[in-house]
Amino acid sequence: MQELERIFKEIDNLAYDFLGIEDYVSAGRVKMLLMKYMENDGWIPVEKSLPEVSEEMEYIGSNEFIVMIKGAKFPTALKYTQTGTWIDEHSNVYNVIAWRPLPAPYCTEKGV
Repeated sequence: MQELERIFKEIDNLAYDFLGIEDYVSAGRVKMLLMKYMENDGWIPVEKSLPEVSEEMEYIGSNEFIVMIKGAKFPTALKYTQTGTWIDEHSNVYNVIAWRPLPAPYCTEKGV
């Protein structure tokens, strides 16, 4: 897991430092693909790791993840903030036990 986290950090650094904000979002999609093949079908217990969220990610709204809330039966999407809290669109705080990146958007045609 630590190796993957180092890879993610390098992807983030390259995308943000050299390519710009738009490519920073694309780097998130690359990270999602890598996580898809991790153990536990891509779910990451919060005890193992938490998402790294920058100010830029919060600004462009790419700080949303699929989560399992403690006691819930189904996953939902919440935002992870730089302050280390999981919130919904109304800023309600939740106790999250595991998370994973959002899937890529649905495309009706190849490349669209």
